[in-house]
Amino acid sequence: MIKILSKAKRISADRLVSVTGIKEEPFLLYYHFSKNNQLKMKELKIEVPKGESVESLISLYANAEILEAETAEMFGITFEGNPSSGKRLFREEKKCTGQCFQ
Repeated sequence: MIKILSKAKRISADRLVSVTGIKEEPFLLYYHFSKNNQLKMKELKIEVPKGESVESLISLYANAEILEAETAEMFGITFEGNPSSGKRLFREEKKCTGQCFQ
């Protein structure tokens, strides 16, 4: 498991704005934070090798539950400590015929 909680604490932000995934090898996760509703964002970049899980940020930011769950569903990354990681958020309407995320 890739530990990121201590890195996120050092950023000392009061809000997790987004979690963005980029499918490369290794997989890239970008966390974006803000403080006191300032327009300037702080960023945390994490490299996730295939098959690795990532520590959840739920203990610091409650909204991490949905942001991480969405990333987990779209890209297949497991977030340890997130009860929604691995649950289906999106309806399955039809099979992917074009370029899929996973």
